[in-house]
Amino acid sequence: MPKVKDLLDNLKAFKPNESIAYAFWVVEDVINEAENQCLSITKKEAKEILETVHDDQDSDCGITWAFVADKIREHLQNKKEMRQNGETK
Repeated sequence: MPKVKDLLDNLKAFKPNESIAYAFWVVEDVINEAENQCLSITKKEAKEILETVHDDQDSDCGITWAFVADKIREHLQNKKEMRQNGETK
């Protein structure tokens, strides 16, 4: 998963006054969205979800709040199924 330092390295290729568009998603965004959905996740889970969001993002649609919410629900469903099957992560 990319880190802030990776972004900073990539930005070095641009002129300082060049116009760009950007969006950042952080662990706290995932936690807040889970809370908005009345769901509870740990910081570790939020990091895992954020990594999934990054890996699964659609280049045509980008990352939306709905997409993040879907990935939270998907993560929690997978966690529930693993518990029911006696699996641990």
